[in-house]
Amino acid sequence: AFARLQELVVALGAPGTPIDLVNIGGDAPDVMDGAGRAHMVEHLIGPVVDTILEEAADPATPGPRLAELWAEHSRLGRLAELLLGNPNTPLPLLEELRRRNLKAFASNPALGLLSLERPQLLSSMTLSEFEVICRQPSPPQLVLDFLLSSANPLHQVVLLERCYSLPSEVLERLSAALAPAVRAAAAKHHRLSPGALARLKVDPEAVVRAAVASRWESVALALDLVRDVAPRVREALAQSTRHPEVLALLARDVEASVRTKVATNRHTPLETLSLLLDDQASVVEAYDTIERGA
Repeated sequence: AFARLQELVVALGAPGTPIDLVNIGGDAPDVMDGAGRAHMVEHLIGPVVDTILEEAADPATPGPRLAELWAEHSRLGRLAELLLGNPNTPLPLLEELRRRNLKAFASNPALGLLSLERPQLLSSMTLSEFEVICRQPSPPQLVLDFLLSSANPLHQVVLLERCYSLPSEVLERLSAALAPAVRAAAAKHHRLSPGALARLKVDPEAVVRAAVASRWESVALALDLVRDVAPRVREALAQSTRHPEVLALLARDVEASVRTKVATNRHTPLETLSLLLDDQASVVEAYDTIERGA
């Protein structure tokens, strides 16, 4: 029956093609306009499609049957999403379809058991795939646990940069990670505790202190970083801070790269910019900033 309906849909989709209305309940051959064709397609195919999708979503549907549904009806719009969410979908099919809807794949209730059956299931995923999953309002705990326990620091960086609702205990743990890149990503997370931030501002790695400096934080924290020994930390501070007193101090920095960041900071007051007009290293940038603000 579905094969016959498919033949009719093909005919209905070709404007000007005669339709055998006798075989579908009419009286004689006719030619239908576009609106009539669309209505006929919906009338004939709708109930059949609904039945297929219901079967794909039913957790009682056996795995082999789910594989058959995909083999026979892969062009149906929501079929991949429903199969990805069905706990009975065979693992090879899940892996084949996962890129079509990563959210549905990660939410499959059998994913934990499947990952035990195939340990490489999550580890074979790319960073960009994890980024998509972590952007969801409530990423699956299984994925979060995998990223948190992974030996690859980039997994923790993705977790910190893409998941905005990490629990405080997770943030505390990652802020003390061995990899400087992970601590730097933790330093930028908006939910990091003041205690962890205070610890990271004196981190032995400049990349971590620069991450702290890039935040819009209190003037007290900014003033603590004004005299950091690493120029990249002061550069990050000069680029991000909005505090006039901090910018005034950085405008006198011994490093031209830091003074240049002050000159190009849109929040630098004109009074501070005027101090840089005699600074050959940053006079052009200061002039451009004044012109943009004029």
